[in-house]
Amino acid sequence: MRITKLFIAILLLFSGSVQADGIIENKGQFDESVISRVDFSTHSIFMESDGFKVLLHDQEKWAKMIMHYHDNLMHNHSSTIDDFVDTLHFQMLKYSFEGANFSESKYEEPSEAYYNYYTGNDTSKWVGGVRKYNKLTFLSIYPHIDLEYEVIGERFKYNFILNPGAKLSDIRFKIDGHDGVSVQSDRIVMKTRFGEFSEVMPLSFEVNDGQKKLIQMKYIDQGDYIGFESIFFKSKVKTIIDPELIFSTYSGSTVDNFGFTASYDDEGNLYSGGIATSPTKFLNGAYPTTPGAFDVTFNGGEPNTFACDIAISKYSSNGQNLIYATYLGGNANDYPHSLVVDKNNQLIVFGTSTSANYPTTSGAVDRFYNGDEDIVVSKFNANGTALIGSTFIGGFGSDGINDNGDTRYFYADDYRGEVNLDNAGNIFIATSSSSFNFPTTSGVFQPGPSGVQDGVIISLNPDLTAIRWSTYFGGSGADAIYSIDISSDGDLYIAGGTSSRNIPTTPGAYSENQLGETDGFIAQISADGSQVKQATYYGTSGYDQILQLELGKYGNVYVVGHSERNLPTKGIVYSNNNGKQFVSKFKPDLSELLISSVYGSRGNIPDITINAFLVDDCNKIYVSGWGSNSEDIPGKTLSNMPLSADAFQKTTDGQDFHLVVFEEDMADLSYATYFGGNQTGDHVDGGTSRFDKRGIVYQSVCSSCPENPLSSRISDFPTTPGAYSESNPSPRCSNASFKMAVVPFNLPPSISPQNFVTNVIDTLNIQIGDTFSFNYPITDPEGDSLYVYFDIPSSLRSSLISYEDTMIGKGSLNAYFSFLFPCGNAGKSFRIDVRAEDRGCPNNTDSLTSIIIQIDSTPLLPPPDVLCLNFVSDQELRIDWEQTPASEYFNRMALYRIDPSGDTTILTYSLNQLGGSYTDLDVIDPRNRDYTYYIVVENICNEWGVRSYLLSSTRESQIPVEETYLKTATVNGKSIEVIFLKSKEDDFGYYEIYKGTREKGNYKFLTKISNIDDTIFVDNNVNVNTTSYCYQIRVVDDCGHLSAFSNNGCTIVIRGEALNKKSEVPRFKFDLRWDDYITWDGGVMDYELLRSVDTGSLRPIVRLADPLVEYRDSDLDFDWGGYWYSVLAYEGPGSQDATSRSNDIYLIQPPLVFIPNAVTANGDNLNEVFGWSDVFVREFEIKIYNRWGEKVFQSTDKNANWDGEYKQGDLTFSNVYFWIVRYRGWDNNVYIDKGTLTIVN
Repeated sequence: MRITKLFIAILLLFSGSVQADGIIENKGQFDESVISRVDFSTHSIFMESDGFKVLLHDQEKWAKMIMHYHDNLMHNHSSTIDDFVDTLHFQMLKYSFEGANFSESKYEEPSEAYYNYYTGNDTSKWVGGVRKYNKLTFLSIYPHIDLEYEVIGERFKYNFILNPGAKLSDIRFKIDGHDGVSVQSDRIVMKTRFGEFSEVMPLSFEVNDGQKKLIQMKYIDQGDYIGFESIFFKSKVKTIIDPELIFSTYSGSTVDNFGFTASYDDEGNLYSGGIATSPTKFLNGAYPTTPGAFDVTFNGGEPNTFACDIAISKYSSNGQNLIYATYLGGNANDYPHSLVVDKNNQLIVFGTSTSANYPTTSGAVDRFYNGDEDIVVSKFNANGTALIGSTFIGGFGSDGINDNGDTRYFYADDYRGEVNLDNAGNIFIATSSSSFNFPTTSGVFQPGPSGVQDGVIISLNPDLTAIRWSTYFGGSGADAIYSIDISSDGDLYIAGGTSSRNIPTTPGAYSENQLGETDGFIAQISADGSQVKQATYYGTSGYDQILQLELGKYGNVYVVGHSERNLPTKGIVYSNNNGKQFVSKFKPDLSELLISSVYGSRGNIPDITINAFLVDDCNKIYVSGWGSNSEDIPGKTLSNMPLSADAFQKTTDGQDFHLVVFEEDMADLSYATYFGGNQTGDHVDGGTSRFDKRGIVYQSVCSSCPENPLSSRISDFPTTPGAYSESNPSPRCSNASFKMAVVPFNLPPSISPQNFVTNVIDTLNIQIGDTFSFNYPITDPEGDSLYVYFDIPSSLRSSLISYEDTMIGKGSLNAYFSFLFPCGNAGKSFRIDVRAEDRGCPNNTDSLTSIIIQIDSTPLLPPPDVLCLNFVSDQELRIDWEQTPASEYFNRMALYRIDPSGDTTILTYSLNQLGGSYTDLDVIDPRNRDYTYYIVVENICNEWGVRSYLLSSTRESQIPVEETYLKTATVNGKSIEVIFLKSKEDDFGYYEIYKGTREKGNYKFLTKISNIDDTIFVDNNVNVNTTSYCYQIRVVDDCGHLSAFSNNGCTIVIRGEALNKKSEVPRFKFDLRWDDYITWDGGVMDYELLRSVDTGSLRPIVRLADPLVEYRDSDLDFDWGGYWYSVLAYEGPGSQDATSRSNDIYLIQPPLVFIPNAVTANGDNLNEVFGWSDVFVREFEIKIYNRWGEKVFQSTDKNANWDGEYKQGDLTFSNVYFWIVRYRGWDNNVYIDKGTLTIVN
């Protein structure tokens, strides 16, 4: 069975949010208009019965007020407490969904903890056991459409779930309360006093048997309202809108943890490398290592520095599981620069270390630390449980670190360099060294150093037991190699930056001579390291560096870097004038620059530092980098970077990632987006990340670092639902990682209106008589050539009006078919096979579908909804009918008559669907002899439908409309419910409701109800405490006939008073009386009196047989002075077993206190202590003073007494004392009594 749905998920982006705890259910603690709410640091969201509201406030002022209250008023940290006056501004945005029904809901994913709300003095607002939830769904707000609210970390999403049968056009909403709104195809931008906020709608997707399939969706501006539009939507499916972000996660570390480098394997798993500090640096914690991993404990670090180990995590392809995580390092500091994974899913880590005891393996190239920073290379087994190989590489100086000012430009450029592999699994390292004795091998082109810092290239065997070859590369200045790639014939290509005037360039190269202060360079090295085959400078007269290098499908050399000058463009390319990031393409021999372009914000300095670079098999170009507005980072212009219309994130706080994709040869911008949080600076602390050949980026990030560590944990980086760590548990930074498919990678063609995938069959049900046409737009996402083939069986071709076997086009085309099926094909089915082939890059792809056409019988047509019989005279009848429901399958209708003898006659045919009438003169005494009429409709295949209801002449003469029965009129809170029986009339028209009062009668028409099943009427225009209201019902049929009035129903009003008479026993009581209920067929059986105190529920205290309608209640609790009363009437037997409840009344007994005026403290155990008596007292306080005004006793316990003791062991002597008593009862009045007390010894 095929079940598909469509989802539309919309993300609200409000800057500055801190993660919410969840959706709080309203059980009475909030205003009654609020169903539930969500609280963030910058705003709150209130779900209501027609949509939701977003309450914004000024976060900076709010924080200032909180700090002032905390520091000054709570703890008095300042020397003086100044008066603090400020104004906190708010703004409310209101989302209203037109015509939506929010009556049915369900909460999901409850919190384990519950919450209690005791706010204010109104105990009815006190509630306990309140849970918080991650998800709240309102079911069927529109037909077949659910609305789901969801809290994910610091983000709020609302999702429309369109089930089969839903109409996308039903969803319409408007937003009020803003200062201006812009509706774009992929987002809504609202202006407020606090800035601009966005609602982002990514791509939609269908879910079919658990499989997601993207569908394009966009917003449409409909004037006052906003809706959705998609050419791919079909009401038979269920669809979702979701981002192209595959996953994003924090590391889950509870210690400070920086992000450096990332890579991937063939299964799409992500490997992240960073550093984690000591568990005692900020708070006790740890990196989340996994059981059995290579190293699960922190190893130490250099004192007086940011002590750290390398931290490695491997995440599953969907980011939901941590496969393994381990520390890697020794007792000093260790840093990862670059990661790569071999064909056996074994991770190779290139980094640097100052740890003398960094873990090395037996037989490794070098097991001993050489001084300063050493290069380290380590290789894990596939499970991360052990090292296959691990070694030091270095000399006496600094190795692996780019620490020269000529080449170190951006923050963290120190930790550049790259590790890569050839097809045999040999390991290549490209980096820098300042050691004069770096280990090189014989036969290489440069065995010794040339300047203050040189590039170095090392080739190692797969298990790190031997250096295959090793060489310097550089000149007399500073040189740094950042990137390395290996050609199909084994040659190496390297790139980086240099301030040397004499690096080993070659004749015929693009530029043999230095061009400026610091230049980029590219070199081709022989597979054995023995020669520089080609080498060139690249740049301008100012500062330039190449940061990444990639070889294209045909061996061309692509580089990406940045410049402080205007690097010229070449070719017909996309570019941004004055852009400071460049992408260039050279011939394999580096003799010619083929294309070059620049992009960026058009500032004076580079915008981003680049971490990942790819040229895919179709020669599309991908770049990932980050920029910041920090003072120690050159790029400060990130806000004007190029973006595409379908960008995942179109706004930036100036400190985010920027990802961009260019078409082949930089011909156009394919995709560009920002990515990052909105509170902190997202960056990388050094190292490389990677794209795979499908264009998916695997990026390591240092995220969510607060300016003031330990002040608060921040989780502003965008993570995905279900990711391993959706929020940041670190006291400071976290090594986040994200995996994003930035562009589709040669997707197969799509066949609309439904996007088919291989072997999915769509069934089209077509009815006999239809002229059925369907138009399938077939598109290729990349605009490649399309070849579409159709196989229509010969048995179907006789029904074809138009048809094509094969179609050829580019980008998109339409396949149009039209059928006309005769009546004889009912029950048959036909199959059309469709194959759409994309002959694009890198491989041909196709989409296959088989469309099953099921020929259904023409539907049987219903009769008219309304038939009326009227007596023209005693011997003449007229039958009238309304039009039948419009149908293209209509042929004719017939009016039948059943005579008193039982014979059936067709009186007339009608050949149209309009209403009509027929006068029957062929009747005799129809009031006493029964003539019955009905109508049947015939379809175009000569099939008769069901007959209409029967019209009887005798019944219409005697009882045209039967009256209903009013079951009860009962009070429900402040309203009255009138409940009556459903009408039995086939031609029911509507109910008429009439209203009067018990005292006056005087019934007047109130309203009418047109739904036959709507038999409960709620009257809110009443005062249930003062007036008994009476109601009657009348039924009207579609022909205008009236029934008799129903019985009347009059509500019960209960009244009462409190009595306090000393002369009577019992002294305290309530007298209650109420109206009798009017009228039931079975009469009133008895009345049940209900009572409760304030905190309880109403319970029966007595049941009185009718006609008793009064009662005296003297069974009172002297400790409780307020009581609720109501009465419930029960109908007598033999009818509807109905009940009617009265209004609720609240009665109060005023409080009293009795106090004596003398005590005989003489030891005879009689009247020894001073006590008092009270009734109906809620709060109590007594104070006793001696003649000198000293207070000798005080108590708030109304059940206490005083034994005459003033001070411990000091009993009073005979004396006169003064007392004052203050008390309050349920009437909320405060009473004060005063008097004297004489103590006689």
